[in-house]
Amino acid sequence: MTVDEIKKQIQSILGDGLAVIIGCGLSCAEGLPGMSDLADALQKGILILRRGLVDPEWLIISKRLARGTGLEAALAGVELPSALFDSIIAVTADLFRKHERAVIGDVIEARRQLRFSKLAKAIIIPTTGLPIITTNYDRLVEIACESNGLCVDSMFIGSFLGRLDGKASALSFCRTLTRRQGKLQLTYSPRIRIFKPHGSLDWYNHQGKAIRASLDLDLPPLIIPPGEMKYRVGYNEPFDAQREFANREIDRSSRYLIIGYGFNDNHLQTHLDRNLRMGKPCLVVTRELSPSAESLIKECPNVRTLTESKTMTDATTYRDVSGWEYQVKGRWWDIGNLSEEVFL
Repeated sequence: MTVDEIKKQIQSILGDGLAVIIGCGLSCAEGLPGMSDLADALQKGILILRRGLVDPEWLIISKRLARGTGLEAALAGVELPSALFDSIIAVTADLFRKHERAVIGDVIEARRQLRFSKLAKAIIIPTTGLPIITTNYDRLVEIACESNGLCVDSMFIGSFLGRLDGKASALSFCRTLTRRQGKLQLTYSPRIRIFKPHGSLDWYNHQGKAIRASLDLDLPPLIIPPGEMKYRVGYNEPFDAQREFANREIDRSSRYLIIGYGFNDNHLQTHLDRNLRMGKPCLVVTRELSPSAESLIKECPNVRTLTESKTMTDATTYRDVSGWEYQVKGRWWDIGNLSEEVFL
């Protein structure tokens, strides 16, 4: 297969009915912390927040981390008291906000362009908006789109005490209202519709209800940290609504572009696995496939992957739907390079 033929196969994913699914790999590529960074921050920060109080539950987790156990595995099977759970959220939020602030500052000062901003130039945005599902807490996707002239529909209406109202939020992007053949027709600004089943750094609990605030409030954000607690907390408001909306978009969409996602989230996997096994086209772009992704892809008839080559320097391994692998010069597994060299 020639390079041009590979490019055409990759480009075919940007068709009608596209949904984009984004995992932590994209944020890490922009300089945000990964799970090992968060584990280190928790080891240092929990005792400070707890003022030296050693929770027996944290002692179990801390010893696991010290032995080199991954964060998700270290948290597995441990029932967290509410105070410890809140401390984990606080440390997590502080860590991500610090790094996110630095990245956003670079974007505003025109010192850098985010990878997703480059990709957004290549995607034809449907009139209904492009659905983006992300398990990340940060707002880099939103910044990337707005810096590229796209509106962002977060399903919250309002800037400082924004309430969750999907219908009102969608209508706020209406540009014109025309009548054709006796029927009213709405025209919307080009926009993405973003769904965040694990929460966001700008979501807070205000008088018992979820709000979105454009300011960094001195409150713990509504985010779900790693570990088994996310499967329990994930069925509370607003996470349950976000999960339901995200899964609805997965079912509605006819093709998927999946970026830096490990295929390890039970909130999404039931719907995503089923649709991929049905044969819906999918392109996975990531530095390295997780074991979960490798296992699933073997059962799916229409998935292509772009990963870092293990045999060539500054090269990409392209795996087609038949499982054949090709080595291509260039870092196409990085969505920024892929956008410049293939999509644009």
